[in-house]
Amino acid sequence: VSVVSLNDQIFTSAGSRWDDWGPLNDDWRQSSLRDDMLQKAVALIEDHADLGSLFAIKDPRLCRLADLWLAAMEESKVEPSAVLMVRNPAEVIASLESRDLMAPGYSQLLWLRHALDAEFFSRGSNRVVCRYDQLMSNWFSVIDRVRTGLGIMLPRNSPSVHLEIEQYLNDEHRHHEIPLEAVIENPALSDWLRRTFAIMVNWSEEGETSSDYAELDQIRLEFDRSYSTFARLLLPGDLTGGAGLGPSIKRELTDAQQALQNAEIGSQETEARLSSAAAREARTGQTYGRRGPQELREALRMASSEGKVG
Repeated sequence: VSVVSLNDQIFTSAGSRWDDWGPLNDDWRQSSLRDDMLQKAVALIEDHADLGSLFAIKDPRLCRLADLWLAAMEESKVEPSAVLMVRNPAEVIASLESRDLMAPGYSQLLWLRHALDAEFFSRGSNRVVCRYDQLMSNWFSVIDRVRTGLGIMLPRNSPSVHLEIEQYLNDEHRHHEIPLEAVIENPALSDWLRRTFAIMVNWSEEGETSSDYAELDQIRLEFDRSYSTFARLLLPGDLTGGAGLGPSIKRELTDAQQALQNAEIGSQETEARLSSAAAREARTGQTYGRRGPQELREALRMASSEGKVG
């Protein structure tokens, strides 16, 4: 079982899904179902631990389930460290709209849920905050911050591996690039989102500051309360599109455009053949019209004889 599929099972057991902007309900957290899912996470972590003393688990769903996974690591006797990789919400919004046809306003809610839960549930753990744009522009500096910030050694930290990373991290993997100020200084966006992102940006540059916890907790409390009021109006489905729906529809549109182009070409060819046939018919009628009955009979006899010879 992969981390992604297990996380989807966990969401299903809690009556949720990956694109739900609300918190997981308290009844689930106190139920035996959570304990069952915890044991599944323990088993998966122990399988990963067989890879060696240093391994990584990556999935955006971990943001909302960080408390369960951290508990599973503790039970598995694995010492966890967390890298909070923050991406500009405007880029996430554009990406989800392109990939899944998700409504931009809904994407804001989803980004905020992931950011707030990831921070809250991993608070107190060994962690470091970085940004995606930092990784793409200067990956070596980010990796060095992760290494020193978490106090871990990277056994494959060699020039040949550096080359592999540089070949992998290119602009083809970044389809949207939007300035940070387009979010932080944009009054049209949610105040909760802007304040949360501004704190994360500061942490990624200056380091984590515990004095920001109170503001983040207040935002998360107000955000959680709003869910009970607006959840039925903003449920996943109508506003979230579907995973991978954007590229699928684009392929269908391309196929339809190609079929239409082929049909137009076929129509033009048919019209050309019809015009040619009409012209031949007209020329034939004019020729036969100038001949008398005897000449026509002779012409037909000659054509019949040539056909037999051939």
